[in-house]
Amino acid sequence: MVFDSMSISGYSVGFALVNLHLATKKLQTAPQSPVEGDENLTFSVYDANSSTVFAIHEVDQHPETNGSDGALSAWQWKPEESSLTRQQIVSSQGQGPAHVAQNPTNGQLWVSNYGAGTLAVYSTRQGQIKDLLLHVKVPQGSQVNSDRQMAAHIHGAFFFREFAYVVDLGSDAIYTYRMTGPDAVQEVDRVGYSSQPGSGPRHLAIDEAHERAYLLNELKNTVEVLSINTTSGGLSRLAIVNYQIPNATQGVQQYGAGIHVHPNGKFLYLSNRGDGAIVVYSIQPAAKNYLKLEQTFKTQGTWPRSFTITQDGHFMLVPDQFLDVIELLSVDPASGQLSLLDSMPTIKAPAIVTQLN
Repeated sequence: MVFDSMSISGYSVGFALVNLHLATKKLQTAPQSPVEGDENLTFSVYDANSSTVFAIHEVDQHPETNGSDGALSAWQWKPEESSLTRQQIVSSQGQGPAHVAQNPTNGQLWVSNYGAGTLAVYSTRQGQIKDLLLHVKVPQGSQVNSDRQMAAHIHGAFFFREFAYVVDLGSDAIYTYRMTGPDAVQEVDRVGYSSQPGSGPRHLAIDEAHERAYLLNELKNTVEVLSINTTSGGLSRLAIVNYQIPNATQGVQQYGAGIHVHPNGKFLYLSNRGDGAIVVYSIQPAAKNYLKLEQTFKTQGTWPRSFTITQDGHFMLVPDQFLDVIELLSVDPASGQLSLLDSMPTIKAPAIVTQLN
């Protein structure tokens, strides 16, 4: 393949389409970009089996969901035409959806409604959103942080084998579910794990090789290293790692955003908003304290949200929500080190880059 195609969206309208040219290691706007669409397509996933992008609409009242909820939509990707066309839209079953995840085995879509504190799970068939399998409302937050935790704020769902872990920033908790089939979900433990009070857990990265998970806390700048019980799905804390940004601007609050394990399983990356940075750890055995800091890479802007590591593990794409740019970074699979290859302006307030192959 000469290039990889990417969609970019965020707190604006529609999608931008970008090609990553593998030979030149440069970014270029695709011919059919931009793609018209709704506002606030702030998170999306790609289903390669059906060439479908599933995206959430981070609004409180979408006009096509009876005006009471956010939305989840399906978009058909045609690579030969470089076109992205909306096929379907349904309710997200709550206000302010912030995240959607698709289970790679059964195709289920797990939608996290941050504003409403609700979780919705849909089945899919051949790129279509089908039945609502689960709808859960969390009654209240932990109320430790009066600004952010007076109510539940579900922020994402993440998968380990048959288990799904739902992270709630507002309640300092992870809820555990078991997927028993393409159309079946069981609650295992309503509070499968409690993080430190007031830490505000945001996203989780799964380490399949070590049977661990890494929980990024938005409000306390920490990563919790968790052990996964492969039989019960239970989580237990192994360590808490504090991260800091060198030479951070005095008085500027730092907020963790995204966290991912490298495809080779050797490195952990997290993004930080405030003083924009990607923090790089090598993954270590228990005898070496689980994580070793390798690099803090300063981004061009201050507010990198979600970031994407390409499937081959050689590139990282980082959108900056406030600078309206996307950075292309080289990833050294041997050392985990990052370096800048290219950057380009993109749509207003970008939040997510999705690889379309």
